[in-house]
Parts: sequence; C-alpha cells; structure tokens
Amino acid sequence: KIVGIGPQDIVDGNETLVLGMLWSTIVFFMAKDLGGIDDMSALKNKILRWVKKHTDPYDDLDVTNLTSDFASGAPFLAILNNVNPSGSPYNPSDDPVDNLKRAFKDAEEKYGVPMLIDPEDPDFWKDEKAMIPQLAEFMKRLPDEVADKDTIADQGMDNWTQQNKNKLADDLGDLCAIPSVADDPDHIKDCDEAANKVKDIMNDAGMDNVTKEDGPAPFVFGDKMVGENKPTVLIYANYGVSEPDDPAGGSWDGKPFEPVVDNDRMTAKGVAEDKSHVLAPINAVKAIMDTVGSNGLPVNVKVVVGGVPPPTSKFYDPTNNTQKLKDFVNRHKDALMPDYILVSEPEGSLLAPGSAAGMFSCRGFVSFDVTATTFEDAATSPEEPFCSRYVGPLLDPAIVLAKAVGKLRGPDGKIAVEGLAGIDPELPAAVREAVSGITYGEAELRADSGYKSGAVFAQEADMTLAEQLCFSTGVSVVNLGGVFGEVEEPTAPRAARVRVHANIPPTMKVDDAYAKLTAAIEANVGYGVSLEFSDKKGEPGWVSDPTHQFFKSVCESMGKQFAPKPSVSAGNPEYKPIPAVFANCFGKPTYMHGINDSDRKIHHANESMALEDVRREIRAFVKTLGGLQGMSLDGSVAVTTGAAEEKVEA
Repeated sequence: KIVGIGPQDIVDGNETLVLGMLWSTIVFFMAKDLGGIDDMSALKNKILRWVKKHTDPYDDLDVTNLTSDFASGAPFLAILNNVNPSGSPYNPSDDPVDNLKRAFKDAEEKYGVPMLIDPEDPDFWKDEKAMIPQLAEFMKRLPDEVADKDTIADQGMDNWTQQNKNKLADDLGDLCAIPSVADDPDHIKDCDEAANKVKDIMNDAGMDNVTKEDGPAPFVFGDKMVGENKPTVLIYANYGVSEPDDPAGGSWDGKPFEPVVDNDRMTAKGVAEDKSHVLAPINAVKAIMDTVGSNGLPVNVKVVVGGVPPPTSKFYDPTNNTQKLKDFVNRHKDALMPDYILVSEPEGSLLAPGSAAGMFSCRGFVSFDVTATTFEDAATSPEEPFCSRYVGPLLDPAIVLAKAVGKLRGPDGKIAVEGLAGIDPELPAAVREAVSGITYGEAELRADSGYKSGAVFAQEADMTLAEQLCFSTGVSVVNLGGVFGEVEEPTAPRAARVRVHANIPPTMKVDDAYAKLTAAIEANVGYGVSLEFSDKKGEPGWVSDPTHQFFKSVCESMGKQFAPKPSVSAGNPEYKPIPAVFANCFGKPTYMHGINDSDRKIHHANESMALEDVRREIRAFVKTLGGLQGMSLDGSVAVTTGAAEEKVEA
C-alpha cells in the first residue's frame, strides 16, 4: 500500500510525490519478479550478489556497488560474457559510451533486455534509481548460462582432452626435450629429430600424406581431406626454438631441455613458443575424428610445422626466414592450396597484454644503407680520414647525412615524408574499427619500451596509438657511423653511412616505400653532397578482412576457451614472416592467434605453460573448425597486401 499521496496530489502535479509513487510501483514489481523482497536494502543486496557472481572472475573488475563501479560500462559487458562466453566477447574499450552501447545492444538483441539508461549520459551511474531497474532487467531476463547448439559437442571435447591429457603431456614433454635450436649448426640433428617427432604425432593422429622434407630444420606437413565441397584450412606452427641463453637472459631453475611438470604446468624451453601449438591443431583433428568419426570433420585440414628461428634468436633473419618459407610454399603450392590460413603467434598481441587475440595484419618493412661522401678519394683512400683542422670550410659527411636522415621526421617528431605520413586513405574503415577495442596507450608503450618520460611522444592526432602502430609508417636509423672503420680524434671520416629501417603499412609495396624514402633523403641532403643507396632489403606486410566469418570464429573460440581473459582483434606492429608469406603467396584470408600471458615467460628462463591451456587450445581449434561448417565458398574475399592488392576469388 502506498501512503502519503492522494488523488489531489496527482491533480495538482506534485512532482516529488508522483515520482515517488512511480518509483515505489517500480520497486514493487521488481521485488515481485525477483522473489518478493520486502525492502529496498534487501533488493539492492540481491542484485549486487548477482552482479558479483558474474563479474568476480574478471581481474580488471571489482564491483562493490551498483553505481560508481559501473561508470566504465565494462561490468555490463562482463555480465554478458560470463553468461555467454562465445556469443558475447569481453573486450571493453576505454570509452564508457562505447561499452554501454555494445552491451545494451547485445542484451536487447539476445535476451530482450530493455534499455532504461541513456548510454550517452556520462553520469548515468550516479542515478541509483535508474541503475537498479536496469540491473533488475538484466537479472530477470538473462539465463545463468547459455547452452548453445554446440554444448553437447563441447562436452565431448572436454571429455576427450581429459581422457587424453596424459598422452598430450607425454608428447609435449618428448618434443620439448629436443633442443631444436633452429638454424644453429650445432643443432641440425636435433631439429631433424624434432621434425621426426612431429611426423609421428601427425601419423598417430590419423593424418594423411604426412611428409618430412630433407635438409636442416625441415618442414613437416600432413592433411585430412574429407570433401571437395568443404573449405580447406591451412594451419601453421613452429618447432624451432631460440638458444636457451638468448638475450632475454635469466637463470633456469633446472635444465631448459629437461621438462618438469608441477601442478599441471610444464616448464621447458619452447613449451609456449611454440611446441604446445604444434600439438593443438593436430590433436584437434584427432579429437574430432575420435569423437564423431572422420566423416564428422567439418572442414579439410592441412597442417604445416616448421623450424623457423623465433624473433629473439640470434639466428633470426626476417629476409632469410621469408625466403626459406617462400621456397617451401613454391615447392608444394598445389598441395598446400587453402581457402583460409591460421598461423600460431605464441605471444599473442603485444598491444593487448593479458588477452586472447586474433590478428589480421602486420606491417611490412624496408631497409637500406645510405652513404654520403664529401671527398673525391673517399673510396680509394680509406686509411686517410681527413684531419679535423680542415673542418671549418669542409663539411663532415656524417653531420650532413645525419641532417638529411633526421628530416624524415618533422619538428614535432612525426613522419614528414610525402606519401608515408598518416594512414592509407584507401584502408577500409572496418580495418581501423577492428582495433578499436585495444586500449594500449602512451603509458604502456613507454613502460614496455623504456622510452624516457621527457622524450617527445609523436602520436598522430587523427588516429589511435593502435592504428598508428599497426597501419602507418615508422622510420628509424639502426646504424650510424663512419664507413671506413673507427675514426679517432682529431680526424673525421671522408664518408659516412647509415642504415635506415622503416616499418611500412600493410598495404604498401616495398618498392614504393623505398622510392619515397630515398627521394626524401636526397631532397634533404643539400650542400652538393653525393649519396649512394645500397643493400636494400624488404618484405611486404599483409591485411585480411577482420569482418570475415572465419576470423570471427577464431576470436569467438579463443574468447570462450580462455575466458575471463578479454578477447580482442588486432593488427601486428612488426613484420611477421610466416603469415605474410602465406597471405602474399596464396592470396587467401590469413590470420594469427595467440595469448599474451606474462606467466608463460616467453623469451625468458623458466618458460612454462599450463597444460590446461594446451587442452583449451585444442578445444578452441575444434570450435574454430566447427565455425566454418557450411560456410559458402562463393564470392570474393578482400585480401589486400603489399604484394597482391587485387580481390581474389575464394
């Protein structure tokens, strides 16, 4: 019974009493819907307990009230993800309006939750009388958990990975016990042994046409083809590791190639980079065939495992690695031809720490030497650098060259080369939108790189930091000095040389970037100084459609298996030889996947991997492959790279 208000109050328009009556009515029906709670305090406590049940698994959230703790909008996304991990990825941005709009749209479309809060209102969370009804609607309409059409299949995969967990651990331990340091002359036999172990794992999984190439660090590949009318997925992983005393350093508690399992976690060199990912796709195929039979495999699968040195290895060379993979692809192009390509990236996205990531692009690169000379005999008389007593009227070539190269950036530190500044205007809006969930900012970049707090931060004004790192040009000088050895006082060099390195947009051709950079340096040098450009190297990047169903399947599968870690889509700031080669050689949608997990200690001593994560990877692969079932192969897929910029028929 409502007291303290009568008909005359309504006629008189007593706003306070009328609104109070409406609020009491709302509370009454909310209480009725939520179990007949007697008072407001009990109602709020019940809603808060429900909220905490669905948000406590998320490390970035600590919800203790129904107002200020919702200011970011992220708890709404977390609630939806907790209820439906595969259907509602948890990827909050730093924009509360964006978070609220996505959450409310998802809640309305999936569960019919009405939107009672204005997402454009920055102070929405301050109005408890609005927050309580909104959360009550979430609580009333959302199920405890969504059981989608794949629930039974998921349970089957859970059972398979549990039943086979000892075999999986044994195979992983055997592979990690092999010191397969790629391209190290002292470990050629070890790489061959690792390749033979991979071959055995493929055969044991029931794969067909299993082949190991000859030569150092050989490639191994196999397939399981179930029908010409089904899509074909090419999956790549790597058994090559860096030397255990790599630059990251640190001391191992045990021996790096003697795996130790403790509390369901394996410690060994290469376990996370990348040998666990060798097992995952192969065993995903085996799990499907063991569970539902070979006819139940939803797609054709081709698996390639290589022995390419990781980026931290002293044997890593992006140009050599690229050529080695190109040669392999060219030898087997017809046999390997896929519809979709998925490459393991052990570190996940560097722009999304603690997240599961699908990646759809990487930048390319170009590098070259520039030599400046101001003396006729610079090349013929290297033993006689000119004396600094002549420096007054005579120009030091090192200073001239430094000035020319320095002008590649403007006074504000931003790229000042015509045709290289900013983002390619032809880059589809969907590509830029696909990194909108990445909140990586200046503070994180300074901390990760060790960049000094007082140094200028040259972020472009019309793009996010993620967009700049993934889709625009970056230029650096990687070597600066005299050409002809060390020059000591009181002399100066007759010639000077620098090596310029540029990360170039995924859509840019290497030759185009080289032409623009060399033209800019020549225009900047002045003083009548002659330049010579030499030793050009470079490889194009790639970008695939981030709205493609296959990529969505990858991200959703990772998000479900590794929840409550956020699931994000990202580009890659650095050149990645393996996906770039596959994308540019085959012209097919190419993606990477991985987890950024500092606990794995990739590149460090005591590298480790939770064995449950290996089992999650297998289940994620099963889910990804299942997501392709029935996907049409008609039409075209936009695949834009620095090497092939045409639409290719899929």
